[in-house]
Amino acid sequence: MSIRLFVNPDALDIDLSLGTVFYFYNPLSSTEETDAVGILAGRLTELGGRKRIQIAVRGESMRELLRASGVFTWHTVLEYPGVWTVFKSPGDASM
Repeated sequence: MSIRLFVNPDALDIDLSLGTVFYFYNPLSSTEETDAVGILAGRLTELGGRKRIQIAVRGESMRELLRASGVFTWHTVLEYPGVWTVFKSPGDASM
């Protein structure tokens, strides 16, 4: 039996460690005080290095940061009406 939980919290406040699939529809914007996109991309990259995760992304900033991380493979799944890219991490093979 698999458990599915859908939540809509502040992405910078929630513990992402239990998640395996993430969906971001232009979720965040950064300000001079907080680089929200960079913080979240860093947390997802760290998590993807530890376990298998998938991330569906529409926002260009997040897409570029995840591509540059070197952790994920990716492919475009939709180009119109917006570009959607799915990122997959190999995760820890021992898990």
